[in-house]
Amino acid sequence: DFDLDGDADLAVLNEASCDFVIHFNQGDGTFINGATYTSAWPTIGLYYMHSLDVDDDGYIDLALTCSNGSLRLFLGDGEGNFQEDNYYYWVGSSHPELCSGDFDLDGDSDLAAASYSDKVSILINYGDGTFRSPLYYNLYNSKNIYSSDLNGDGDIDLVSIWNAGSTVAIFLGNGDGTLEHFIDYTVGPNATSICIADYNGDLIEDLAVINNSSYTVSVFLGNGDGTFQNKTDFAAGNDPLMACTDDFDGDGDSDLAITNGDTRTVSVLIGNGDGSFQIPESFPTTELVKQPYGICTSDFDGDDDNDLAVGADSLGGYPKGLGIMMNNGDGTFQPPVTYRSEWKTRKLVAADLDRDGDDDIVAKYIGGIQISMNNGDGTFEFSDEYYINGMGSFCVSDFNHDRVLDIITVGSDHVDPILFFMGNGDGTFQEKQTFITQSDGFDVCAPDLDGDGDPDIAASLSFSIMITLNLTPIATAAEIESAIPSSPLLSQNFPNPFNPVTTFRFALPEAGHVRIAVYDAAGRRVAVIADRHFQTGDSEVAWDGRNKNGRVLASGIYFARMTVKGYTSVKKLVLLR
Repeated sequence: DFDLDGDADLAVLNEASCDFVIHFNQGDGTFINGATYTSAWPTIGLYYMHSLDVDDDGYIDLALTCSNGSLRLFLGDGEGNFQEDNYYYWVGSSHPELCSGDFDLDGDSDLAAASYSDKVSILINYGDGTFRSPLYYNLYNSKNIYSSDLNGDGDIDLVSIWNAGSTVAIFLGNGDGTLEHFIDYTVGPNATSICIADYNGDLIEDLAVINNSSYTVSVFLGNGDGTFQNKTDFAAGNDPLMACTDDFDGDGDSDLAITNGDTRTVSVLIGNGDGSFQIPESFPTTELVKQPYGICTSDFDGDDDNDLAVGADSLGGYPKGLGIMMNNGDGTFQPPVTYRSEWKTRKLVAADLDRDGDDDIVAKYIGGIQISMNNGDGTFEFSDEYYINGMGSFCVSDFNHDRVLDIITVGSDHVDPILFFMGNGDGTFQEKQTFITQSDGFDVCAPDLDGDGDPDIAASLSFSIMITLNLTPIATAAEIESAIPSSPLLSQNFPNPFNPVTTFRFALPEAGHVRIAVYDAAGRRVAVIADRHFQTGDSEVAWDGRNKNGRVLASGIYFARMTVKGYTSVKKLVLLR
């Protein structure tokens, strides 16, 4: 009864014309035609329709599946009119059929979808008409995806390259896991990478977009509301591919390091602190890093400056390898120390995987991920490999609240699921499969989109941005107990560089009083973020980049010092506003 007049109406789905029609009952078994509705995808065939009240407003809604395996919702208003919902859900690879029921006994109507070819999907209703399943936002040919708070409202936003590398999309977060496609900016041609940092010292996030075809980096200075000023282009080297940002020369400003594939170099652009950059200086890679592609930065050798890790994208019989380029402290770099690999390396991330206080390296290659463990002095040993079909990408975060870093990967073939590799705390991982994506995956990041304190998933796919909220339960006491170290340990803060918040994880072999203070580059104490008793095992504290008076600190290098029962450890951190 779509119009609430006491008799049963009809909704008729037309597969060939990709629409459906409402027919209103006159009360005597005769009908008059109502409106015709077409999905936002007018060329995708509609396959199955089911009526239910998904948002608990007392009005009948319609759920429709499409021949491409997606599910669309049309919300009724009680007068026989329908409005298509902004979100859609991926429930199978081909022609799903639907039924509904209250599967979790919370009083809401949930959905079950059976696909022709591969699976049954259960979509649990939040009670407002949205479901605990990936949300998709249309974005054709999306590539890299990044997260930050672009408009200063405390909610995490997203940035993605799309439209064959010619456009950057800004999605503003609503704080509940949903997004608004806010504005687009023209870049390119063939944009390949984005860095987000405060490049002009105004405490507002800016964008640096690497344009491969024009050999430039486009800098968009942020206005603080999610919009950006007109771009300014700077030379980026020949064949620029991927980039990372950090303070490489120790002056407190954000700089850039960019891999140049064909010229076998890394270009370093020193920031002037006003949003402009100096002419790039190129540093050659070696025979094993013949076509540098992936890049990341960390203080690998513990000398308080930021080094580089570079991966090779060599083809055919060319040698391939991982190169570590040590910083001389002034933004110049030594020739790389190389480690041979059999695989092309497309993405690198530096993170402390074994909780020994120094950053290790995770490398994504075609067919899997490879772990390289830091010996504490900036030298590395290859550890384990985990195989995945296709290219895709990955990110690192603690997804299950056990205070150990995990890895999530997205496959480049839509039949490959998103995979979790759960960390054991010693640099090894256990594979745990989750769900199948709507289409080919390109990149993934782990922002906290709903503000509940745990990382969610944002993935760029061929035709959309996919959002999946983290519902992982907190780790058990036994799981946490198994990770207790033999001596106190302060891990590198994560993320680093950071803005606006970073987290310090530390572990105690026995309970004790812990003090963690933050000092600026001149040695002045600016904040105390922990000064109390902590229990045995792992703990963590967060710092929001403010001093003891609550004032926002400027971008720059800071040092965190932890003391407990005669143990002292110092970590360098970089605040990028």
